[in-house]
Amino acid sequence: MRHPFETCCHGPQCEVSYAHECLASLIDPWEKKEWSGVYRIFSPNTIIDRSCGKDPTGTLYLGLAGSGRKNWSILRNRINSIVKQKHHVFNHYQASELVRQKFPWTSLSVEWAFTGKILDHKGDPEAEAIRAEGFLLNSYNDSFGEYPPWNIRV
Repeated sequence: MRHPFETCCHGPQCEVSYAHECLASLIDPWEKKEWSGVYRIFSPNTIIDRSCGKDPTGTLYLGLAGSGRKNWSILRNRINSIVKQKHHVFNHYQASELVRQKFPWTSLSVEWAFTGKILDHKGDPEAEAIRAEGFLLNSYNDSFGEYPPWNIRV
């Protein structure tokens, strides 16, 4: 059975430090068929204490890409911003020595999945990424009583 998240050259999970090598496996940004998707930043083999339990998946952040009509908001570009530490989630990461000690850059991984498009009530195409991200965030919240730690914006 295929892993629910897209596999790259390093397997179903890709260490962030190697993800730049995997960008070639993502759809070309000018090929307009698979722009949208969801992704997860996590620390494998790390249990994270949460309000209502322990998260054995090490999930730190759940996100989406390709939900808008702009070409720059695509999964390939979002993964690239993670690799280059330009994604907004790394603002907090860079500002906190404690966070960097707990989750060293080399310990982080990223997974992604293409979601495609669905038709809305008018029959117009709509990115499935919005629903997929909502499902993932709500499932996480239902499991642990809160959202992943890096999904909280201060």
